[in-house]
Amino acid sequence: MSECQQVGIGIDIGSSSARVGIYNYHDNVLLEMAQEPVPYYHDSSRKSWKFWQKSTEIIKALQNCFQELKINQYKVRSCGVSATCSLAIFQKDLTNDTLIPYPNEDNVIFWMDSSAVDECQWLNAECSQQLLDYLGGKFIPEMGIPKLKYFLNEHSHKQDKQFHVLDLHQYIAYELGRLYHWSTDKVSVRENNNGIGNDGEASGWSSSFYNDIIKLPSNVTIGLAGLNSNNSSSTTTVRSCIDSYASWFAVSSPNLEASLFMIAGTSTCYMYGSPITTKKIPGVWGPFDTILESNGNYSVYTAGQSCTGKLIEHLFKSHPAAREILKSGEDIYQVLEKSIQDIEKKNCKSIHILAKHMFFYGDYEGNRTPFADPQMRGSFIGESTDTSILNLTYKYVSMLEFLSFQTKLIIDTFQCQNSDVRIQELRVSGSQAKNKRLLSLISLVNDGIKIKRPNENIDLMGVTGAYILGKSANEKKQIIDIIKERDINDDSEEFVPFSAYLVGNDSTMVKRLLCTKYNIHLDMAKQQQQYHKLVDEALSVTIN
Repeated sequence: MSECQQVGIGIDIGSSSARVGIYNYHDNVLLEMAQEPVPYYHDSSRKSWKFWQKSTEIIKALQNCFQELKINQYKVRSCGVSATCSLAIFQKDLTNDTLIPYPNEDNVIFWMDSSAVDECQWLNAECSQQLLDYLGGKFIPEMGIPKLKYFLNEHSHKQDKQFHVLDLHQYIAYELGRLYHWSTDKVSVRENNNGIGNDGEASGWSSSFYNDIIKLPSNVTIGLAGLNSNNSSSTTTVRSCIDSYASWFAVSSPNLEASLFMIAGTSTCYMYGSPITTKKIPGVWGPFDTILESNGNYSVYTAGQSCTGKLIEHLFKSHPAAREILKSGEDIYQVLEKSIQDIEKKNCKSIHILAKHMFFYGDYEGNRTPFADPQMRGSFIGESTDTSILNLTYKYVSMLEFLSFQTKLIIDTFQCQNSDVRIQELRVSGSQAKNKRLLSLISLVNDGIKIKRPNENIDLMGVTGAYILGKSANEKKQIIDIIKERDINDDSEEFVPFSAYLVGNDSTMVKRLLCTKYNIHLDMAKQQQQYHKLVDEALSVTIN
């Protein structure tokens, strides 16, 4: 290996780990990859935010990866950083111009935290509907702005302190630039063309929004303003974005308008791009106009659900039969797949026919799209005292049905609310893209929609997309230009569903059943909202 080999770095900070990849800068081939755990913490009894991370642990994990990869032996040309849409809080040390985690090391409000419910209600009352329509109709607690407002309400009155609030991906990029003497010029966030922060994150809003709505105090700064990394002359460029966008950059089809991207892991996000439009889709975030390029020529819409892969994780942690399987060290997905096959063989019926009277609704952490309702929760019809592997299998299948219904609802929301949208393929990445039964279900309930997965390691798409982001910034290219240059036949493969789920095979009865259960899914959502309304109305009556 030559000591002066030119490379680019891609960094992906997910919900539980940090991944770092080193790429040959000239042919984009992955040379090496390192991974370190990055935990998040949860304590529902805490007075402040209930889910958090430590910025010190994140930076330490990245330094460990860099040490393992021996990046000092390369000439680093670029670095792209992607991270969850979490919020990092710091106090500025005025003596040496450094950032100190605030109020202590538990200074990252994790994306999953939903403490800012009251702040959302306040923001939704204060903001115009025109602004809220960019956010699916209302702010929800997971967004950066409600988290910012939550922090301001708790801490900004401490006028003896100077605070910096940064979207997590921006902080990581800034800190790496400071530590490794890379240029952070591309991290400095300007106001977005439409004055709306992408995905409701803390940065990118108009000055009037910060001044008139948020009423940002003079001792609180958003982003990197006032911070000096002293590296503007560096030839190494660092740039950052939300993690879901990085995964999209890695696998997006050049034919943007016909393709919907789905990044499905702990949560699930959907991305859709098109030439510039001002149309808004009820329940969907966007259009945002600075994600694919800076000139405002392309619109991006995003949608998603907060708790998808986490649903299955919760089932495995809570079900007695699942705990026994995990204790044995067996691959629980393989055990369940074999259980499904054995049950179907014994009964000569589809597992879905056998679970026909089980109805699962899984918005455990509220609904992001299309209802924008943080109060929604899960429910299950068909519960019994059975705790066997048979019951576990039926519940697992019911959850897969629910996840496929969610995806259908997202696709229907895009297409029904905007006549210009005609989605012909679904590109899937993330850990759930490995679940062939789930993808088969998604294909069937969406009338055989074409599904494509990356040819490369699915788990590395965030890393690859981050590398693309950093390199594009270093070469002063727009992301959309790189996507347009992509060979779509080279980077993905078409997924072939299980034969029992192919439209037109033996799936007619199963498809009819799933169509009915999809309508029940919609009704369960509607009824839950109605029940909440009835109870709230009953409690709001003043008794004289």
